[in-house]
Amino acid sequence: VINNTPLTELRDSVDAHFNTTEFLKGWAATNIFSNLDSYIGSGHNYYIYHDSVANKFRWIMYDVNEAFGVFAMSMSITQLENLSPFYLGSPTNRPLCSNLLLDGPSQQELTYWFCDLLQPNRFSNAALDPKIDSLANRIRTDVYADPNKFYTNQQFEDNQIMNLSIVGPGGGNFPGLKTFITNRRNSLTTS
Repeated sequence: VINNTPLTELRDSVDAHFNTTEFLKGWAATNIFSNLDSYIGSGHNYYIYHDSVANKFRWIMYDVNEAFGVFAMSMSITQLENLSPFYLGSPTNRPLCSNLLLDGPSQQELTYWFCDLLQPNRFSNAALDPKIDSLANRIRTDVYADPNKFYTNQQFEDNQIMNLSIVGPGGGNFPGLKTFITNRRNSLTTS
C-alpha cells in the first residue's frame, strides 16, 4: 500500500490498514526531542503491531534513551537543536514517512501535531524543567553512589543545564537538557 498506491489515494489507503494519526503524533514527538535512534534517523526502535480488534496496524516506539540529541548521527548539537521538522535520515529507506510527506493533508496533520506538542504547557522550559529537577533529585543519591559510572557527579549536575563535551570511554557531545529544550523550542517555533 505504501509503495504502490497513487499519491492521490495514499492517505485513505494507508488509513484503511494503519493508525496513521497515532504514527504522525509519534513522529512529531520523536523529531521534537531529536531522537534519531528511531525510524526517522537510524531506522531503529519501533515495532508494527497488528491490532486484531481494530484490524489495523499500530506503530510502537520504544527505547527512547537517545532523545535530547544524544544519538547525533554525526551532527553537532546546534544542528540537532535546529533539526528540520521533516528530517529523515535516509528518505529512500523510510517510505512511510517519505510518501506521507508528499501527501499535503498528511504533511499538514504532522505540522498540526508539532504545533500541539509545542504548546507552552508541553514542550517548554516552564513545563519540563520541574520534571527534570524532580527526576534528578530522585536519582541523585544513586548516581553519586554508583562506583561504575562513566561520568562524574559534577558532569551529572552540569548536563542538566549546559552542553558537555567529554573525551574518553562513553564520551561525546551531550546537549544540556534545559538548554536543549530552550534552543529546540526556539528553532521550531520560529521556522
